[in-house]
Amino acid sequence: MEIEVGFHPEAREEYLSAIAWYVTHSEPIATAFQREVQGAIDQIQADPTRSPKFEGEVRWVRLKRFPYVVYFEPLTTQVVQVLAVAHGSRAPGYWRSRK
Repeated sequence: MEIEVGFHPEAREEYLSAIAWYVTHSEPIATAFQREVQGAIDQIQADPTRSPKFEGEVRWVRLKRFPYVVYFEPLTTQVVQVLAVAHGSRAPGYWRSRK
């Protein structure tokens, strides 16, 4: 059974804002960003425990081409919530209140 991945509303807003920013600079780069985030989601769905822990049960996946980290937390054995699509320049853990 595949893991269901949902987004915290603020994480979804971060993701959509990042896409909008990249679109203003280059549509192909925006598309590449979307593909890379989808790759992170695919990795989480395949095996969330493969990702390193940040703290507690929160884990993370770093994007390869873009300065972003996807932080997520398992809610059940089959449901994971993305807590943040965080730009590397933001203060680590700024999203902790979303848990």
